[in-house]
Amino acid sequence: MNRELVKDILETFNCVVTGVEDAFAALELLEKNAYDLVLIDINLPKMNGVELAQRILDSDFKYGKMVALTANECTPDGRQFQDAGFDDFIQKPFQINDFRKKIEDNIPEHCAGH
Repeated sequence: MNRELVKDILETFNCVVTGVEDAFAALELLEKNAYDLVLIDINLPKMNGVELAQRILDSDFKYGKMVALTANECTPDGRQFQDAGFDDFIQKPFQINDFRKKIEDNIPEHCAGH
């Protein structure tokens, strides 16, 4: 599932989405802007999502929650993502309704028609 498709899905939930090409672009935007949710694909080019999460956690960036998006094998409770500092995770491939629930769970007041 590619970035543009995830962006399109989020926009159908009435989310305002800023997509980036890689982790370095994400860091640049996070230096300048506050975000309610940072959705991070674990398999980013140039720097993986776990390393990006660590850099975000070590920074003074303003953001609400950080959620991992992964196609990798993971435990049902996503413990490895919690251990890496993520607030939640979304397993790919996903069903749209399951994805929507995860987004609503993490930013209910800003998205999905609320």
